[in-house]
Parts: sequence; structure tokens; C-alpha cells
Amino acid sequence: AKDDVNGEGARSDDNFDTALQRLRTFHKYHKPTMDWLRGQHVPIVHLDCSGTPKNVWNQLLAIGRLMRPVAQINGGSPLEKGRVN
Repeated sequence: AKDDVNGEGARSDDNFDTALQRLRTFHKYHKPTMDWLRGQHVPIVHLDCSGTPKNVWNQLLAIGRLMRPVAQINGGSPLEKGRVN
């Protein structure tokens, strides 16, 4: 099968049944995962992607500015500490 966007072959798992299964998996695990993250005090950020690319980018920049103090309070980034493999 050809992909309408770039004319290349479509993925073999690009079908209704796979999409439905992925949606079911998302709904099954999303809330428990978010609850666990909140319990670990991980900051949760909601990003509205319905706007223009520029609007979404500006949201990401604002989130970055908001998160920078949190990373500094917690001792800096893992890259600065050499903790990332």
C-alpha cells in the first residue's frame, strides 16, 4: 500500500484495529500513570497543540522558562552532573 503523503509504502500496522488497540491502551494506562507521576511530584505540563506551530512553540518556551527553576532547585540537570549515559 502507498502512503498518500510521500508515496512510500505504508506501515503494516497502520490500520483501524491497531489504532483502536492503541487508543484502548492509552485510556487504560493514562490515568494510573499520571497519578503515579503526581505522587512522585513530577511536574505535569498541559500543552495545547490545537493552535498554530508558532503558538505551540511559544508554549514550549514558556514551559521551559517555568521548569528551569525547578531543575536548578533539584541540583541541576543530569547532563551537568554527568549522570546521563
